[in-house]
Amino acid sequence: MSRDIKVSVLTPIYNHKIEYVRECLESLRAQTMQDIEFILIDNGATDESKALISEFEQSDSRFRVIHLKENQGYGGAMNAGLDVARGEYIGIVESDDKAEPNMYEKLYSVAEKYPKVDIIKGNLYLFGNNYKNRAPYIQDEFTERVIDLKDFPQFAFKCAWIWTNLYKKSLVKQFGFVAEKGIYFQDLIFQLQTWQFAKKIYICRNYVYNYRTDNENSSVNQGEDTAFKNLATIEWIFKYFSENPKSDYYTKQVVSKRLFFLITYNLGKIKRPVNKIKYLQKAARMFEGMLSEKLITLKLFNQEDINKINKIAKHPILYALFHHKKHKTVYINKKKYLAGLITKKYTPDKKKVYICGIQVFTKNLNNSSSQSKNFDYNRLRKEMQEEIVFNNLVLRDHAKFLQYKNIYQDRDVVIVARGPSAAKYTNPIEGAIHIALNKAFKNPDIKFDYIFMHDYSAIKDYILDSKDYPCTKFFGRCLYLHFKTHVIPNFIVDKCNANLYYTNAPFETIFSDIDCAPLMDFMSVAFPAIHFALYTGAKRIFLVGCDCSSDGYSDGTKQSTLSLANINQHHQKMFKGYKLVKEFAERNYPETEIISINPVNLKGYFKDIYTDENNMLHLDEKVNEEVLCVN
Repeated sequence: MSRDIKVSVLTPIYNHKIEYVRECLESLRAQTMQDIEFILIDNGATDESKALISEFEQSDSRFRVIHLKENQGYGGAMNAGLDVARGEYIGIVESDDKAEPNMYEKLYSVAEKYPKVDIIKGNLYLFGNNYKNRAPYIQDEFTERVIDLKDFPQFAFKCAWIWTNLYKKSLVKQFGFVAEKGIYFQDLIFQLQTWQFAKKIYICRNYVYNYRTDNENSSVNQGEDTAFKNLATIEWIFKYFSENPKSDYYTKQVVSKRLFFLITYNLGKIKRPVNKIKYLQKAARMFEGMLSEKLITLKLFNQEDINKINKIAKHPILYALFHHKKHKTVYINKKKYLAGLITKKYTPDKKKVYICGIQVFTKNLNNSSSQSKNFDYNRLRKEMQEEIVFNNLVLRDHAKFLQYKNIYQDRDVVIVARGPSAAKYTNPIEGAIHIALNKAFKNPDIKFDYIFMHDYSAIKDYILDSKDYPCTKFFGRCLYLHFKTHVIPNFIVDKCNANLYYTNAPFETIFSDIDCAPLMDFMSVAFPAIHFALYTGAKRIFLVGCDCSSDGYSDGTKQSTLSLANINQHHQKMFKGYKLVKEFAERNYPETEIISINPVNLKGYFKDIYTDENNMLHLDEKVNEEVLCVN
C-alpha cells in the first residue's frame, strides 16, 4: 500500500568512509516517523556504498535509491533527488552525519502546527569518534517561536546549518541547488537562498542532528586550501546576489554581512603570510567592487568593519602582513613585530628565527659567548619586496586561466612528455585534448592543442622552434625563495606568442584557483600541466611518457654522471610530487580520473593501462581495469 508521504529526506552519497555511510543510514532507518521517504542519491559512487544502499533499500520500504551514471557534483545530485521527491517538506542529511531517532517526527509536528512557516529549524550536536557535545549557537531568545526573517537579519549570521531543518518543497523549488561544478560549500549558498525566499522560520530547542567533525575528508578539514575554495564560492555568491533581480535590499544586507564574516574567518585559517597575501588580494577585488559599484549595501556593518573593508580593498598586502588574529607582539633586537609572522626553529646546536619565512637571525646555542648573526634588514626588505612583486605578477599573468575553468568537463586530456614509453603512443585518443611538454611537440603523430615549456637549467634550442607551431603555448618561470630567476627570457616568450605562468618549486601547498596562485611544481613541467588539466575539469587525464627525472629519463638513460649520482634524490622529489597530485585530485576533482599509459616508474601511482602489439589503446566508456589492461 502506498503511503501519503509528508517528508522527503535527500542524502547524496559519493565515496565516503563506508562505516560513516552505514551509521548515517542506520540513523535514518531508526526514524520514528513512518510517512517519510529517504531518497539516497548514488552520485556515481565507485566503492562498496552501492551495495550498502541497495541493502537498505531492500530492508525498509521508506528508502528509495537513485543511481546517477557519473558524479554530477553536489548540486546536480541534490536536484535529481528533489525532482522525484513526493513529500510536502524536504530534509537534508549528509552521508557522514546522523539524525536523532525522533528528528523528523518532532520537526513535522511543528510544521503541522504552523503551516505558514517556510522553515522549521532544530539544534545540533557536534560529534566524533570519542565525544558528543551540544553546539551552543542558537540563543533562547530565538527558540520555540515563529520569527519573521526580515525582522531579525542578525539571525542569518548565527547558524548556517541546512541539515537540521525541514523546508517546504515549494520554497526549495523556487531556486533548487546550484548545479555548476567547481562550486564548493553549497550549504552556504543554499542557506542564503532560503533566506532570500523564505518569510517565516520556527526554531526548535530540541537537538535533532549529529554533525561529524572528525571526517578528515570533509571540506572544512582541508587546511589553507579550504579558505581559497571558500573564497571562490564567495565570489560566486557576490555575483549571484548582486546581479539577481530577485535579491532585495534586505537580502543584500544579509549576504554582504555573512560573506564579510566568512572572509575574515577564513583569513584566520591561513598561517603563512605569503598565502594571506594571495587570499586578501583576491578578497580585495570583491571589496573594491562592493564599494565602488555599490552592488551590496553596508548598512549592517559597524564602522570598525567598514574601516577594515577599506583597508583590505586598498592595501591587502599590508593588511596581510600586519594584522594577525593574535594581537600580541614580540621583541627581537629591539624591533617590534606581530606574532604569527615570526617562527623559530631549533637544532641541537642552533636557534634560527624567520620572519615571513625568511631567515633573519641565527644563534649558536653551545657557545657561551652567544655569538649571533644580527638581522639583515636590507635582505628582509628586499625579499619582501620581491615576494610582493611575485604576487602581483601572478595576479596579472594568471588572470587568463579563468577562461579555461571547467571547459573540458566532458573531454579527455592527454599530457605527452618525452619518456621512453611515449614511443608506443602512436595512435592518439580520438577527440582528446593533447598537451605537449617541452620538446614533445615535435612528435609528428600528434596534433597538440597546448604546449607547456618550463626550463630549469639552461635555454634549449627547441624552445624557439615552437614559434610557428599552431597552438596555445604556456612558458613557465620558477621563483624560489632564495634563488629567484627565470630562464626563458621575454624576447623568446614574445617571439613564440606564449603566455607566462609561474611556479614556486617545490610547491607543497597546491591551490585550486590557478587564476590567482602559482601552479604546482616538483621539478618537472608535467606538474603544472597536470594542474592546468585538472583546472579545466577534464573527464580523464592520461599521462604519456611522464616517467622523467629532473635531468633525463627515470630509467637512467640520457643523464650526466653527476645527475646519475643524484638520481634517487631527483626521484624522491618527483614521486613526492605525484603523491601530492593524486591526493589533491582525489580531494578537489573526484570526478576526474588520472590514468598512466604504459607507465615505467609511475606504475601503480594512478590507474595503469597498456597499448597492445599495434600500439592501440582499448578504451570503453566505463574505463574499467579489465578492458584497459590488454597486455
